[in-house]
Amino acid sequence: MRRVGTWSSRRALVVVGVCAVVALLSGCDPVQRAASPAPTPAPFPAAATAPAAAPVTDAPVSPVSAPATSEGVTVTHVVDGDTFEISGGRTVRVLGIDSCEAGSAAGARATSEARSLLLGSSVSLRSEPGVDLDRYGRELRYVTTGTGDFGEAMVTADHTAVYAGRNDAAPTYVALLSGMDTNGRVCDDPAPVRDEPSSSSSSSSSSSHRATPRPAAGSPSASSSSSSGSSSSSGGGSGYYKNCAAARAAGAAPLHAGQAGYRSALDRDGDGVACE
Repeated sequence: MRRVGTWSSRRALVVVGVCAVVALLSGCDPVQRAASPAPTPAPFPAAATAPAAAPVTDAPVSPVSAPATSEGVTVTHVVDGDTFEISGGRTVRVLGIDSCEAGSAAGARATSEARSLLLGSSVSLRSEPGVDLDRYGRELRYVTTGTGDFGEAMVTADHTAVYAGRNDAAPTYVALLSGMDTNGRVCDDPAPVRDEPSSSSSSSSSSSHRATPRPAAGSPSASSSSSSGSSSSSGGGSGYYKNCAAARAAGAAPLHAGQAGYRSALDRDGDGVACE
């Protein structure tokens, strides 16, 4: 019995020694090898690619204004040298220019030239940014015909000039027209400015632009002229004229703002001078 126990003890020591040697040679800790290996972490899903952000600039921000527009239209009626109508009943006032009134000799020439360039033709209208209608509801537009810019074509004649009031056209365009307008605007021989209409009238000849000599006081022609002038004023009294024809017959045209007889109804283009 003692041998068996001794042999068993020896064999146990040998086994322990062998295990110790194997452990030293392999560099493994028996305890660690017995433990289960740490789980390998699963790879993270790929992140969705975000759209590239727009580049940030330091450009100044301009105030918002109505952009310029352009459209092709057909002219159905010419009012005068700077105003016409298009389909749909719309009225267009040409930017940058001012023609003589249609009732004057030069105005008749301006209207005739405008008709030859516009009437029945397809033209292009272009707006000025931030500008649309005038106080009469007319559309303010630059006009281009098949032969070029309408304002440039008209301003070279003596019946049309650069608009002298508050001009809504671009300063560069006004400067261009001013360089082309070498003769200004001559509508008719100017009548003397009076506070009250004279009893004797002087008429202007559209062909020669020479005023008719005033008849001597007390002559039959003087009294006849006086009678004609008072009847042309439609009984409105001194300082009132039914129309520009009556003002011209009385020798009072043109009428300036603030002068007796001036009223806005006679000043079609609103430039402060009626019956030009």
